[in-house]
This record gives sequence, C-alpha cells and structure tokens, in this order.
Amino acid sequence: MLRLNKVSKYYQLNKSFISPLRKKIKAVDSVCLEIKSGETLGLVGESGCGKSTLARIILKLIAPSAGEIYFQDQEITDLSENQFRALRQKIQIVFQDPYSSLSPRLTVKKIISEPLQAFKQKKVLIAQRVKELLINVGLNPEYENRLPHQLSGGERQRVGIARALATNPELLILDEAVSSLDLSTQAQVLNLLKDLQSKYKLTYLFIAHNLDVVRYISDHVAVMYKGRIVEQAGVNQLYENPSHPYTKILLNSMPSFEKKLLLNKNQSAILEKQILPLDNQGCCFYAQCNKAQAQCAEEKPELNQIKLGHWLSCFKPKEI
Repeated sequence: MLRLNKVSKYYQLNKSFISPLRKKIKAVDSVCLEIKSGETLGLVGESGCGKSTLARIILKLIAPSAGEIYFQDQEITDLSENQFRALRQKIQIVFQDPYSSLSPRLTVKKIISEPLQAFKQKKVLIAQRVKELLINVGLNPEYENRLPHQLSGGERQRVGIARALATNPELLILDEAVSSLDLSTQAQVLNLLKDLQSKYKLTYLFIAHNLDVVRYISDHVAVMYKGRIVEQAGVNQLYENPSHPYTKILLNSMPSFEKKLLLNKNQSAILEKQILPLDNQGCCFYAQCNKAQAQCAEEKPELNQIKLGHWLSCFKPKEI
C-alpha cells in the first residue's frame, strides 16, 4: 500500500551572530518504511522525533528534501497538487486534537460534507452519506445539526473519523488520534477503528506515544528516534524480544505491576543525555548508548534485517 525509500526532511537554519555558518536540522533522516494493504503499522517515539513531520510528508502537505514515496506502486514524490488531487481521496488523516481540527462555526453535517463537496458530489448523495457515516462511527444522525462545542471529546473525534472516511480512503493516518481522550473513551475509539478497518479494508499508519495502545491495534511497529527508524518488527516480536537499546528503554518505561521485559543493569543503562551537533554524521543514539564505539560516532548504521521481519539500525546487533 505504502512504501518510503530513504525519505528525509531537512530544515535550513539561518546565519546568525552566534552561528555564522548555515546548518541543517534533520527532522526526518533516511526513513524506510513499508505498510501492507489491510494492516496497521504503529509508529512510536518521543516527542520531536519526526513522527508528525513524516505523516505530513506522506500527505504531501510538506515536500521531502530527499527520497521516494510510493503509494500502490505509484511514485507520488514529485506529483503536482493537480496530479495528486485524485489520490488525495485515498489518503486521509485523523488529527490529535478533535476540537482544534474541527471548525467551531460549522455544524457536524457541514464538517463531514466538506471533503465530499471538494470532490463535487451531488447534494442528495452528500446528505445520505453524512447520515451513513455518523451511524458507522457510532453517533446518532441527529448530531448532524450540532456544533463541535456541543459534543464531548470522544464524540468530536468520531466526527473527525467520519470526515476522514467521507471520501472512501484506503490509507488512514492516525496522528495521536486517541491521546487526548480518557481511558474508557480511548478503548471505545480503538475498538471502533478496528471495526472500521475490518469493514472497509482500511490500512492504518498509527502514530502514538502510548505503547499499550500501539500493541493493541498494530500488526507491526516501527521505533523512531531523532528522525531515524532504529527498529522495526512484528508487534509481538518487538515487544517480547527488542534489540535496540532505545527500544528496550522505551518498553522498560511502561508502567506495569509485573514487568515482562527483564533487563539487567548493563542492558538498561543509559548514559547522561548529551546534545549532538546538528551536523552529526554518526548514529543518532551513540551519545546515550553504553555500548557505543568509535564507529558509531563516525558512521550511520543502516536499517538491516537481522531476523525474518525484524529490522535493526545498529552495528552490534548480537551484543545489545
């Protein structure tokens, strides 16, 4: 369904009195990903690691600095907006904050109708489609005349999901779609997403911080750190047998009464965090890794397959 080949996004810093040389910030750095049709890829990592930037690159809201993006074996990297317009129906997004992503001046009906009107659907069909979508996301059709402030957080997110489904997409990007909801509402929305995926044969890119949520909904998981994918595997394989030091630290930080992931002090140790130079040419994690060596400071490890379906970006996969 979707394949990214060494996609990067760099931002150029302007010259200043303190820094007379122009430097680049690597928001996304040589990311390779693949999502199969009908599956869910969970993308996890700390705030600022580039997850949302990557989502906006896929949606062509921002242009990549390098790399290729393939959607259903068609390269879409350099397509113009007019050329990409037909494909935009097939790729939609659900944002993190359901309140700020919905216009406070529009009714639910108008919010869901907007993408249908943009693609010139007939008014009669639009009215029928809005009612159908509200039912599918678990809302009463009478809600179509309400404004966003008259809805709860969970109801607003359901409206956001209905809007994303309006054009019959095949790929849905869920950018922290449940992080602003309380636990019981999160569970309801996650079950809704699973039901919708089964019903409409949807493919999901699920971006989140909550590792329990990612494990529940994902088929595969990719771990991102400082703009790079450091590990990718099937959900059970990654959670039960992580290989990268950063992945181990992430999983070990999950609150639990009974830790299933047992790490000794040497494995779980992390050095005091240091600030790397913007033009760092080595591994993105070497300054914090207690297994780092000279090679890690000079070269970037490629994402290589260490087992069937398990990919790792590290020079010492057998020792970590």
